[in-house]
Amino acid sequence: MSATAEDVMGTTELDLEEGGEVTTPPKSEKSKKPRIAKRVLNLSKEALITDLAEANPKREGSKAWDTFQLYYNLPENATVQMALDAGISMADIHYNIIHNFMTVAGTEVDEYTPGTRRGRQASAEIAVDSTEETDDEGLIAEAGETEDF
Repeated sequence: MSATAEDVMGTTELDLEEGGEVTTPPKSEKSKKPRIAKRVLNLSKEALITDLAEANPKREGSKAWDTFQLYYNLPENATVQMALDAGISMADIHYNIIHNFMTVAGTEVDEYTPGTRRGRQASAEIAVDSTEETDDEGLIAEAGETEDF
């Protein structure tokens, strides 16, 4: 019993060209999903921390776990400023709100697609150099160049 191309290489006869070479279909361009970022809106230092995870969601023994434990030492109806005074950073507060480990009164989480830097770079290339001047016909002449009349 002889082995077929499918047995040997995982291909079928349809995948083989006349010369016996394996053909592969061209790779289609990978469809990229736009990256979604999140940010916290309307966060003020006077806002109340209204809800906190019942159990510390961080890995026990880590610095993040130690930092999250500081929330449990705050009094009821603590404000964001009180959390900052206790040693919790604003970045930690943002992260914990975005990941639903806590809620703060009046805040909301916004999902957005970050822009690319390409737009800024292109506009910078288009900008006219400040050393260039425009003559009467609207043509650009380098500073220091003069026309002989």
